[in-house]
Amino acid sequence: MEKTCKEKLTETASTIGAGIIGFGLGTLLPNYFGQYAAWIILVGLIMHSIGMYELRFKYKSNTWTKILYWTCWIILFGLAVYIAVT
Repeated sequence: MEKTCKEKLTETASTIGAGIIGFGLGTLLPNYFGQYAAWIILVGLIMHSIGMYELRFKYKSNTWTKILYWTCWIILFGLAVYIAVT
């Protein structure tokens, strides 16, 4: 079932809102969660990667979505390397 533009925007707003809440909690409570930051980021990376991979096959791909898809993978890889090194 194809989603309407409003449904896509709502889903995107929800996802961004959840990310902002997570960021806010991280800055508000660093003393409690600071020691788990790498693990929390790793879980987020895995969840985002799974969702990104699945969505790639759900929607039709054009040149821009392919560029964004692979750019995101490069950024995620760089972030994973940075976490592993630090």
